Amino acid sequence: YCGTGTIGLVAAARGAAGVTGVDVVESAIRDARANAAHNGIGNAQFMAADAAVFMRALAARRADEADPAPLVVMMDPPRSGASPEFLDALAAVAPERVVYISCDPATQARDIRHLARAGYEVSVVQPVDMFPHTDHVESIVMLEKERRGDAGCSDRAQFTPRVLARCARSADTRTEQDRMSCSAERGLSERIGIPRGHDRRRATNT
Repeated sequence: YCGTGTIGLVAAARGAAGVTGVDVVESAIRDARANAAHNGIGNAQFMAADAAVFMRALAARRADEADPAPLVVMMDPPRSGASPEFLDALAAVAPERVVYISCDPATQARDIRHLARAGYEVSVVQPVDMFPHTDHVESIVMLEKERRGDAGCSDRAQFTPRVLARCARSADTRTEQDRMSCSAERGLSERIGIPRGHDRRRATNT
């Protein structure tokens, strides 16, 4: 669901080893390629394809690799959320991190439950009030592949869909406790982890 590539191009410019953007809308992909050229970004590629089909093919390729490169998936689906087929394909790819950007926290919470069943856990939630004085809010959630034995790690914020839904409330009606629960910022862009140097990750923006 990369659209015209805005999010992926930012990742590419800020240190990702490579970015692949996928969207089913061909005109959006043309604009994404033009945006990359206009901004002089050479480590991003964009393709018109169904995201679920692309992810299944990516999972098959990575399964054949002895040591697949680290991967972060950034997804920004429409208000209706992601399809179960896409979420299953994403789980098959098994990226270390998933960054889920949503304009409807209700469908985001639904999809997060799907990913939780596939072994992912929420580590950061950051609501963004882009539309003041309305009941709309953007929500950014970072999920990480669950590692056995680290459940007690103190630097991992544990969030359930109920907490996520509470984070989605209008800023005007949130309680102080809600705001504290939702403020696991810790520099989300840094926690997303597009490292520099030898450990640079490849990002897939869908």
